[in-house]
Amino acid sequence: MQSSKKLIIGYWDIRGLAQPIRYLLEYLKVDYEDKKYPLGEAPDFSKEAWFSVKQTLGFDLPNLPYLIDEETGVKITESHAIYRYICNKHNPDLLGKTLQEKANVDMFMSYVQDIRNATYVHSYETGDLAALSKIGFEKFEPIAKYLAKVDGKFLPGGDQVSIADFLLFEQIDMFDYFTSLEEKTSLTGLYPVLGQYYKKMANLEGLKEYLESDRCLKVLYNGKRAKLNKH
Repeated sequence: MQSSKKLIIGYWDIRGLAQPIRYLLEYLKVDYEDKKYPLGEAPDFSKEAWFSVKQTLGFDLPNLPYLIDEETGVKITESHAIYRYICNKHNPDLLGKTLQEKANVDMFMSYVQDIRNATYVHSYETGDLAALSKIGFEKFEPIAKYLAKVDGKFLPGGDQVSIADFLLFEQIDMFDYFTSLEEKTSLTGLYPVLGQYYKKMANLEGLKEYLESDRCLKVLYNGKRAKLNKH
């Protein structure tokens, strides 16, 4: 009989920081509850749905996204801790096999997170699409060169996908969308190796089915108050 205990991922009802976590769980075919907290509408964009329960769930550092594993009793927040917990429990190879691969995974996770952080001011404050696109064209150049060097393999440098790949996959998706709005050249148009890599990721068993399903959010890369978003 299947256990009634489950894994719960909590986040806003957007893609944001939780989307790579969802990709990872879908790829691993882990049964989970995708608990989405609705953001209110303009002009207030109320966060009461989360704030009303934030201090009641037993987290040491209450935040979104969060993970609750009813099987083990683990309750954690912070994205990178969640990534590593899921991989350590279900497939440690996704964190890299050798010391070099593990270092590559950590390096690319940090680099891709830095790219996302760099988008904040333009996504939420300035709404400057050209400036956002410039960040993408510049920041993705070394990644494109690396993927060409490893002959289009995954970020650890071999045939084994990693958690860093799921983070990169979401960022390519986001930047390709925004850069294409400029009607000049998209991210994958400028760096075809990124387009080839994206298609390979999108066809991974488990992830492919999720992307084609109604469960996969197709909109809202960012919160509702963001000036740049996918609607």
